[in-house]
Amino acid sequence: MDSYTLLLPLVLTFLWTCFYFLKLTHKKSTTTPSLPPGPRPLPIIGNLHQLSPTPYRTMADMARKYGPVISLKLGMITTVVVSSAEAAQEMFQKHDLAVSSRKVTAAVRAANGHDQYSMVWLPVNAKWRYLRRISTVQLFSAQRLNAGQSLRHAKVVEMAEYVNKCCELGELVDIGKVAFTTQLNLLSNTFFSMDMASHSSKDSGEFKDLMLKIMEEIGKPNLADFFPVLGFVSWVSVNRELMGYENKFNEVFTKIIMERLSDEGRRNNGDVLDTLIKIMREESSELSIDDIRHLLMDFFTAGTDTTTSTTEWAMTELVRNPEKMAKAQDELEQVLGRD
Repeated sequence: MDSYTLLLPLVLTFLWTCFYFLKLTHKKSTTTPSLPPGPRPLPIIGNLHQLSPTPYRTMADMARKYGPVISLKLGMITTVVVSSAEAAQEMFQKHDLAVSSRKVTAAVRAANGHDQYSMVWLPVNAKWRYLRRISTVQLFSAQRLNAGQSLRHAKVVEMAEYVNKCCELGELVDIGKVAFTTQLNLLSNTFFSMDMASHSSKDSGEFKDLMLKIMEEIGKPNLADFFPVLGFVSWVSVNRELMGYENKFNEVFTKIIMERLSDEGRRNNGDVLDTLIKIMREESSELSIDDIRHLLMDFFTAGTDTTTSTTEWAMTELVRNPEKMAKAQDELEQVLGRD
């Protein structure tokens, strides 16, 4: 009798525990929306062990097995991967508002508060809409784009002349640097009415290296991104070099803004920076110098890196495929002429 009396609390505790977990599992299954198909995750690490050094190939292999939309568990983070044009159009055109915000990584949070000002990282809120409206109306209007046509033509001519000079001298051409310098000067003239680099100097190379280092550090995996419970160690795990790169990047734009403010009233360049300062000076304006600086960082990072990478990859593929190179040259001659 005594043995039954001792066992009864243990049995009741075991039954209560089983009932609790069954109820918890049932509640989770009824409240959690169904996810796309994907590989079964392991406890704790999820599908992290299945990511190879070339994740784009891993995703392509998974898409062939599970379909164009798959779900992965990266640590504690549920991730949906879209790998077809049709699915991307469905998500980013028809349901763009639902997926417009993005997760701020530990590295971005450590980058001098960039996520609090950046149009790239802000959630869809009043500040984001305000910055987007300024960008759409003031920076990307048809009038400003049309006005910049002669500038774009001039910068492309400068690039062609530099490449032609290198060919005549038998010098190697760094396609990435040439494309970066051209795009950097195009942006800097649009925003500041000046060149920030020269094809024949090392300035553009140093600026490019600085930008690439920032993007490399921001893109590095961080434990806190996959396991939010480790967020308290994110400041330790984020590479401290990122802070130095960000400070140098900030110094460049801060110096330009301060010089323009000191010259205010004495000259009017009519460029983007003048427009942003004019908006900032308005009585009801919500724009600050910090907003302008971080907005410039967004545009210069996005506007130079993407163009440079696309040009480098395109030229690499053309060199590897002589027939396509010849076809592209024929099309250029037909449209533009040999001169």
